[in-house]
Amino acid sequence: MKQPSDRRQLSLVSDAREFSMGWRIWMWLLMLVNLIAPLFFPREPEAWAALGSYFLAAAVIIPLHRRLGWVRLLGVGHFPWLLLLPWLYSRLLSGSPDGALRIWIIAALLVNTACLAIDIVDICRYLAGDRAPIVPRRG
Repeated sequence: MKQPSDRRQLSLVSDAREFSMGWRIWMWLLMLVNLIAPLFFPREPEAWAALGSYFLAAAVIIPLHRRLGWVRLLGVGHFPWLLLLPWLYSRLLSGSPDGALRIWIIAALLVNTACLAIDIVDICRYLAGDRAPIVPRRG
């Protein structure tokens, strides 16, 4: 099998391993809140919406990473959260979700809002010319 000639051909997961422990914990937290926790609420529309947003993000981020490497532009994949988060907030205000579901919605709101803030800064930096890959290419 032919070896990839540059970093862009390596996987997103391989690149994620290049980040500091703090950033890797952050990425695991995002996966826990957006992929794993919703699986505990299979009958709840909030969980389905979060899972859908997660997979939509992956459908944007993975090909973008393959093309450009780990650049600040990857945050555009999280933009479905601009629809998801206000809806989750409205669900919270309605008082409908309670118990563990309510706790998860609060966690999703907090974590994903923080992530969107980071993404917006990163995308602005990318658009301002900071286009170097965050994970250096080997080779």
